[in-house]
Amino acid sequence: MSDTLNIKQKSLFSEILTLIKYRLSLSVVLSSVASYLIAFEVFSLYTLTAY
Repeated sequence: MSDTLNIKQKSLFSEILTLIKYRLSLSVVLSSVASYLIAFEVFSLYTLTAY
């Protein structure tokens, strides 16, 4: 019976990455950092990382 089942086993890490949608999250973070860098008057690393 195990020969007839074709079940892919993904690693837990792979499943977690799929669940949190890391590509979408990364693009949101990068676009917000880029927007901050374009619009800032006085650059503050604290402000960038705190909010």
